[in-house]
Amino acid sequence: MPRTPSTVSNRTRPKDTSTPGPSSQDPAALNKRRHSQTILPDLFRNSPSPTKRLQKQNSTDEPRITASTMLNNFPTKGTPLPTNSTSPSSKFPARLRAANGSRPAATGVRKLQIKNLRTTSDSAAKQTEYYAATLDKLRTALDCVANETKIGDSLEELYRGCENLVRGGKAKEVHDVLRNGLEVFAKQVQEQVGSRVAGAGGGSEAVVTAIEQSWSRWCERLGMIRQIFFYLDRTYILQTQGLLSIWDTGLDLFKKRIADHEALRADMMNGVFSLFERERNGEAVNMTLLLSIIRMLTALNLYSAVFHEAFILHSRTYYMAEAQRKLGEITVPQYIRHVAERLHAESDRCVRYGLERRTRRRIITEAMEKVMIDDNADEIVDSLEDMVNDNDVPGLKLLYDLFFRIDQVSMIRAAWVDYIRKHGLTLVQNPARDAEMVGALLTFKAKLNEIVKTSFNDNTLLSQGLREAFENFINKRPNKPAEMIAKHVDALLRSGNRAMSENDLESEMEKALLLFRFISGKDVFEAFYKKDLAKRLLLNKSASADAERSMLTKLKTECGPAFTQKLEGMFKDIDVSKDFILSYKETKHVQDKSSSAELYVNVLSQAFWPTYPDVNVILPEHMAKDLEAFKLFYLSKQTGRKLHWRHALGHCELTAGFPKGRKQLSVSLFQAVVMLLFNDVEDGQSLSFKEIKTATNLDDKELQRTLQSLACGKHRVLTKEPKGRDVNETDTFSVNLGFNDKLIRIKINQIQLKETQEENKATHAGVAQDRVFQIDAAIIRIMKARKKISHRDLTGALYETLKFPIQPADLKKRIESLIERDYMERAEDDSNTYQYVA
Repeated sequence: MPRTPSTVSNRTRPKDTSTPGPSSQDPAALNKRRHSQTILPDLFRNSPSPTKRLQKQNSTDEPRITASTMLNNFPTKGTPLPTNSTSPSSKFPARLRAANGSRPAATGVRKLQIKNLRTTSDSAAKQTEYYAATLDKLRTALDCVANETKIGDSLEELYRGCENLVRGGKAKEVHDVLRNGLEVFAKQVQEQVGSRVAGAGGGSEAVVTAIEQSWSRWCERLGMIRQIFFYLDRTYILQTQGLLSIWDTGLDLFKKRIADHEALRADMMNGVFSLFERERNGEAVNMTLLLSIIRMLTALNLYSAVFHEAFILHSRTYYMAEAQRKLGEITVPQYIRHVAERLHAESDRCVRYGLERRTRRRIITEAMEKVMIDDNADEIVDSLEDMVNDNDVPGLKLLYDLFFRIDQVSMIRAAWVDYIRKHGLTLVQNPARDAEMVGALLTFKAKLNEIVKTSFNDNTLLSQGLREAFENFINKRPNKPAEMIAKHVDALLRSGNRAMSENDLESEMEKALLLFRFISGKDVFEAFYKKDLAKRLLLNKSASADAERSMLTKLKTECGPAFTQKLEGMFKDIDVSKDFILSYKETKHVQDKSSSAELYVNVLSQAFWPTYPDVNVILPEHMAKDLEAFKLFYLSKQTGRKLHWRHALGHCELTAGFPKGRKQLSVSLFQAVVMLLFNDVEDGQSLSFKEIKTATNLDDKELQRTLQSLACGKHRVLTKEPKGRDVNETDTFSVNLGFNDKLIRIKINQIQLKETQEENKATHAGVAQDRVFQIDAAIIRIMKARKKISHRDLTGALYETLKFPIQPADLKKRIESLIERDYMERAEDDSNTYQYVA
């Protein structure tokens, strides 16, 4: 192959500057050119070598260093050349002197000049013939590849031929052959697509199949062509501006011939959308076909221009029609499940077919979430009430997940709060179901908590809505929920619940405290809790002292020490009373008395305990003596004190002998007084209502209540004539000689634990009176601090100060009362402004 002249110094190697080809600065290209002689055809090997020709030209001239000798004796890298030696023989290295046998005429650095290879006219003809033959082989190979027939030459031979042509300066001719072959091939593919569509009977899906088959064949054939012309692709095409690579050229031709054909493109996209729609409808489709088409659109840079927006629009139309159809065919909970399944399936479908992330995102958000959820959000969220009533926890989770996706949890919150308020009012505003109120509220609250935790993922907005809704409806009925919560706690802590384990009791108390936190009238709870606690302590009906103190600690934590101060005083009185009784039992009166009756007294501080009515009852003589003896003992120990007996809370243990056996009866003091009257009555004899009343001095209501518990209750130790459940003044009573019970110890004093209507009214009245005092005290404190204040500011300050609900009319009454009592007055210049009167 001809080479251009090149100058080589004694420190460099000859450079290959043959053209065409890559720049001489490319090390890879240089390396290929240094070994190019190994791949030249035989016609180049017959020419004289550059070394022999150089020797022939220099045979008559001054002795020269041949290229071969120069290359063989060139100093190794890093070996310096001597330049200042005094000996004539030191001008060249020893090896060079030995090779030439004489001194060179010049001194210093010697240069080697290599001239072009001289070719004869015969070798030039052979070279031209080789070029033409090789081009023909390449054309033939392109035709064979396009027609899918066997290629006569091997791929390696074709590759070497292409490389030789490029090296021989025929790169443009090779590129033209390649371009023309690809043009012909693309035209054939276009014709084949048309024939395949016609053979399949037309239709958009047939177009998709035909184009996909042609695309697969095109890519396969194009890969083989690229292997043959790879050297051209990596040299000439790569270095020539404006030329596309073989692969890109092939894609461009396919795009122009097939994909850019308007009719074919329209049918292809309709077919693609039809296949997607069929798969969404549950039909089996050729997934490989769809995947290949999507990859083709991406490779041809048609994804954004042809597929992206059109597919989103088609999907939106499809799912909009489906949403309208499904909402008319199935229930909303079923529709929610359908949408959730659709979202999951569509997401998987987009990933399976390799759709771009932006397409997947918009399909889910615009084509599905928008049209299937957001546009029907009002209708969907209306189903929340039915789903909560049915306790459809999985369905509610799907509902929450769908609305969370579209950032509309606030819509669920509105429906959630509205449902809780509406359903909660039915639980607290039905007087006929007051006894079941707390249990129903706890069940309702537990159900809602589970929904928030499991279905709503403990969403803060929905949890806050639950608390607000509960607080709203539970205070719509003033005082009653607080009263019933106190009674529920009383039922938990009574001795009847001793079968409950400590852990279960603790858990139930925690649940009750959840409701306690919602009520605003905590003073009502305090009043009823204190009254019930007093009965449990005095009648020894508490299930567990530890549980009592645990509840007290919980209340103290919730409301502060002031709330439980009186309750703690009650426990202290019980402990002090135990010490007093131990001391009393050591007195001479107790030691010397002959009666077996034992007395136990609880000394209570009136400031801590509820107020009880003073009932005058005539006690048996031995009871009266014991009470008087204890009174003298107590006053001897505590000077300046007074004792007031509260017989309504007294209870006794009696041993009763019946013909069928002896029984231990636990009764109230009033029941014991009535029953002891029958010790003086002969068997079979009776006492009238009036006689009993005269002997006991009990009022009619209390006596009727007592006799009814003894003669008309579960354990009838007395008989009443005439029979009936009501006690009248004309009734007579006698001992029930036929009384029999499998239990030896029988409790009849449960009547003491039951609250009478009068007690209930008195408790509410006491709370109302306490509130009056608190309002007055709050007004005085505010007036004393402000001196002068408007009516609006005063009421606002009172609402912030008072811890119980109050109506504006009640505040106005208290202000007028304080004005009448000269604690404050109206300003002379403004009747809506008040002044403090010192």
